Amino acid sequence: MKRYLRLLPHLRPFFKHLFFSVFFSMLFALFSAALVWLLGPLVKTLFVSSAAIPAPEQSFPDAAGAMGQIRNWNDQLKHALENRLLAGDKTRALGIICLLVVVFAFFKNLFYYLQGYLLARVQQGVVRNLRNELFAHYQALSLSFYFRSKTGHLISRVTNDVALLSDTLDVCFSRLVKEPLLVVFFLVFLFTISVKLTLLGLILIPLLALLVKKLGEYLKRYAERTQERMGEMSSALQETVGGARVVKAFGAERFETGRFAGLSERYFQAMLKLARVRFLAHPMSEMLGIGVIALVLWVGGGDVLAGGGLKPEDFALYLFSFFSLIAPVKSLGVVQGKLKEGEAALSRIFEILDTSPLIKEDPHPVAKKTVEREIEFAGVRFSYLPEKEVLFDISLKIPAKKLVALVGPSGAGKSTFLDLLARFHDPASGRILLDGVDLKKIRLSDLRALFGIVPQEVILFNETVRYNIAYGLENAPLSAIQEAARLANAAGFIEKMPEGYDTLVGDRGVRLSGGERQRMALARVILRNPQVLILDEATSSLDSESERLVQEALAQILPGRTTFVIAHRLSTVQQADLILVMENGRVAEAGGHEELLAKKGLYRRLFEAQYFGLLKEATV
Repeated sequence: MKRYLRLLPHLRPFFKHLFFSVFFSMLFALFSAALVWLLGPLVKTLFVSSAAIPAPEQSFPDAAGAMGQIRNWNDQLKHALENRLLAGDKTRALGIICLLVVVFAFFKNLFYYLQGYLLARVQQGVVRNLRNELFAHYQALSLSFYFRSKTGHLISRVTNDVALLSDTLDVCFSRLVKEPLLVVFFLVFLFTISVKLTLLGLILIPLLALLVKKLGEYLKRYAERTQERMGEMSSALQETVGGARVVKAFGAERFETGRFAGLSERYFQAMLKLARVRFLAHPMSEMLGIGVIALVLWVGGGDVLAGGGLKPEDFALYLFSFFSLIAPVKSLGVVQGKLKEGEAALSRIFEILDTSPLIKEDPHPVAKKTVEREIEFAGVRFSYLPEKEVLFDISLKIPAKKLVALVGPSGAGKSTFLDLLARFHDPASGRILLDGVDLKKIRLSDLRALFGIVPQEVILFNETVRYNIAYGLENAPLSAIQEAARLANAAGFIEKMPEGYDTLVGDRGVRLSGGERQRMALARVILRNPQVLILDEATSSLDSESERLVQEALAQILPGRTTFVIAHRLSTVQQADLILVMENGRVAEAGGHEELLAKKGLYRRLFEAQYFGLLKEATV
């Protein structure tokens, strides 16, 4: 239950709605009990002589305590009402009772509606805020978190787990207030009629509590397993839908269908186990209740037949009240089961919310709007896993406003080098400085604004061209978007689209070619006007014409910026001011193109391998 206590801060904005909902729930319970209480006068109207009813004797002396006093008040109220109703014509009395039934039922249902509507505002508001908090926390988490997590599982937390919690709160909020009040009112009725029978009936409570406890434990366990299975299905669905081209290219439709069917079967079996326990609660509690009712009927009916203390009309009212008590008691048992299911969902949600971002802003951040002098790596080491370092003791200074190329074999650490520069990760040791200021000291929003990144795999959203180019910039004017597209050599194909800049590009830009997506990504960066530009193999997958257009666009925007380029085709980096040759997580060589060729080291071997490879292709 500690997890539910963590929801209390989410209830504060809805305190007023919660207060009035509780108030209306109390009135609902009061009028529900009053309807049952009217059964006594109704029975006497129909079956008892209309002679004046003597005033009731004090059933309990004052020393008997609160219950005796309540019974005395109840008897006096019944006597006063029955004298007014039953002393005259029975038909008139019946009409008044029927009118009271209608009036009480109207107010009962009115207060039911009011408390239900207000509780729905509270429930949906809490769920909305929790879903928003979860999504916002996803945005704050570091890239390393996503590297070790399955996308489908993360989506499932925001959709399935929050939906299960919403269902739990819907059941619990609507019942946790009014059902206990109904139980209290009906128990008071029962005790005022017969203390002996009520105490006899209460033997149900410890048995029911034990049953609810055991079933709740099973429900929580199976609910957690069910949500895990749903996460596995969501992950598989996300992977196959996102990788539909690969699935079809490898003819793996049947394999993927079988894999999903297997995951679906595991979810089916988990749901069956959950349903087995969930639906076992009702018949077991029902049989316990029936057993107690039979016991009460036997003892109470025996008293009535023997002419004991209970009158027939009082016993009828007692039975009706007892039957009315069973429904809220069983409902509270359902609440316990739902609470366990919701607790399983909450544990998965709070598992995410309790994950701390590895990239945190300094408590007293430094504003940084430009990079004027240099970028320095000072003894930087980094590893994704503790036992496997990726970068080893990188120490170098890079002048600002220069074109820097990173080359080397795959896995040498080039992308990791630039990820550290953009502070997607923090070094395990050492520092990275911009103009002498540690990256960790710079305000994160300023740091993100300093960098513009064009990745090899462009991510476009299923939105308009305008939205994708202006992504992250609110209220960007259309004229600025058009100018950015022109500089990126993208204006030509955009203006030929049916809706121009308002054309939808499809999921992940599927309606565009690779070169068009790349130029749109470049336009997005140009619009931000960053101080530092990072091109992570931005042209490696393009055809020669698309690459030419991108290179022309880059030639217009690179001057005056610090630019980092990762490229496997060494012919594209010959004009770089500085070339960093990386190997096994270290900077093996650094210098200009001619300087590195003269060293006859790794760069020259890579260059000659590509050059002679191209020459061989040209002569074939």
